Amino acid sequence: MSENEKIAAAPMRVMLVYPPSVVAERALTGANRPVISLPLGLLSIAAAVRVAGHEVRIHDARLSAKMSALGDGQSLFGDTPDEVAETIAAARPDVVGISNNFHLDVPVVKSLAAAVRRRLPGAVIVVGGHAATAIAEEYIREPAIDYVIKGEGEHKLPLLLDWVRRGLAAPAKIVDGQAQGCPFFIDDLDSLPFPAYDLVDMERYFELQRRGHSPRTREYGRRAVTLFTSRGCPWDCGFCSIHAVMGHEFRGHSAEYVLRHIGHLIERYRIDYVHFEDDNLTLDRRRFDAILDGLLAMQHRPRWDTPNGVRADMLTREQVVKARRAGCKYLVIGVESGVPRILAEKIGKKLDLEAVRRVCVWCQEIGLELQAFYVFGYPGETIADMEATRRFAMDLYRRHDAYPNVSIVLPLYGTRVHREASEKGCLVSHGGDVRIRTEEFTPEDVERVVIGIRKEIFRTFLLKSLAHPLRTLDYARVVLRNPRILRKFLPRALRR
Repeated sequence: MSENEKIAAAPMRVMLVYPPSVVAERALTGANRPVISLPLGLLSIAAAVRVAGHEVRIHDARLSAKMSALGDGQSLFGDTPDEVAETIAAARPDVVGISNNFHLDVPVVKSLAAAVRRRLPGAVIVVGGHAATAIAEEYIREPAIDYVIKGEGEHKLPLLLDWVRRGLAAPAKIVDGQAQGCPFFIDDLDSLPFPAYDLVDMERYFELQRRGHSPRTREYGRRAVTLFTSRGCPWDCGFCSIHAVMGHEFRGHSAEYVLRHIGHLIERYRIDYVHFEDDNLTLDRRRFDAILDGLLAMQHRPRWDTPNGVRADMLTREQVVKARRAGCKYLVIGVESGVPRILAEKIGKKLDLEAVRRVCVWCQEIGLELQAFYVFGYPGETIADMEATRRFAMDLYRRHDAYPNVSIVLPLYGTRVHREASEKGCLVSHGGDVRIRTEEFTPEDVERVVIGIRKEIFRTFLLKSLAHPLRTLDYARVVLRNPRILRKFLPRALRR
């Protein structure tokens, strides 16, 4: 074998990095507290890279749980870019892959890439993730960054590594699969190996989540994990960033794969709770039924929830009943607005609000907790529309215990609302984040509406606590296990 052939056959040393997270602590919504969960995207890509024959490591900068001030109401959760770069340099990888999923973290990722380049001038630096996909053209202009992977990375990164290993330049700096000879989206998700959980300290994630760093303010699990059992969304909500990375076509793991995956996590890591983060867990009703049947058959099945929301019009009463029997702790449905015109014409979510009411009634009848998502401050919305949504949400809460989870529209990179608001000059900086200002409302107007409804929710919650003492004790146990949440939100709620 010639020297060139030996080099081409040698495995690459790859370091995949989750950067420190920016926390906008003054924000009413979005990244307003330090949170951590398993970096599922990196774990899945790492498994694919390993199957391709390369050496791979994962470094999550958030695991230190350090906090440092950035100014303008922002803090950094995790090691600083220079500290992360030192850790990477000590491992001397050939290729460094940096994840960037959130728009607030873009400056940090650029700083981290530059810090790595200063220490490892010969390394290949790659960036990917939701935010990176949306602003790939911007990233590729950064001197420290060699490639940007758009969309799903399990096939594209191994393909790029093959080019690098052979000493070749990839056909394009933006790796979208088209110029490199692989599809943009992965059709057969079951062909992917399970995420490489063995490459991270699972116990540290469980510990930090128990200490109040879970993305869920009510974290019921002591050893909870997040799972995506499907990708893609056929709907077209204007605020959602998922389409840029995972597309409109629904692709799901088979129920058999999902159940084997859960069984693996129970056996190997003793998990007790699953957060199904799918955008469309219930879209394929046969698949969802099969998953429920499999959970029912498990001797040690975990409890679970749907924190990313499901569509009310894609549920049947029989499925709601079966979900509760199969360990569902609570369901979340995405409502977004109580005004049909805003749903259909502005947000682009064709949802029958009567279906929402039906699901609320079903959950109340069988004793399954229910939450409902609402967003405020969408372009084209008026203050009167927001008040109508408030009335709708509170009516469902008072009548049917559907707890309102309210937030402000964030114009994320790659979304229709970001594009339209940018074109109309409606994007403004506010509270360390980017918000929307229109002729109908300012960011301050929207905050007043959201603060008002949160006051109303809190008062209603206190009244309902008298009628549901056991549920209240359950909430109390969760909050006491998460002192950081108690310190942050209780004084704020009492002031309001």
